Amino acid sequence: MVADQLDDVFMALSDPARRSMLTHLSAGELTVGALAKPLNLSLPGALKHLRSLERAGLVDTQKRGRTRYVRGREETMRDASAWMQSTASNWKSALDRFEKVLMQEETGAAPRD
Repeated sequence: MVADQLDDVFMALSDPARRSMLTHLSAGELTVGALAKPLNLSLPGALKHLRSLERAGLVDTQKRGRTRYVRGREETMRDASAWMQSTASNWKSALDRFEKVLMQEETGAAPRD
């Protein structure tokens, strides 16, 4: 996942209405109206949020007749999750090393690896 797309994903996820939409979409494809209703959003308001989600690659929309359908894109969420897990793993390793240094300083023991 490129940095710009990751930025778009986290920007899209920063809004509670958009996170709620993604939660609803985890059950399957929905219409824009069905996504807007539980959030008390107007259709134009819902579409504004959906454009942000679509730009981030988190949803796809398709117009059938007069109705616009929305479905989530799991692969983008998987990619963002993988990045977060990798980053968390790196931080955990760094913090574990820092903890060892602190313990050694506290006990006066010589550094070991």
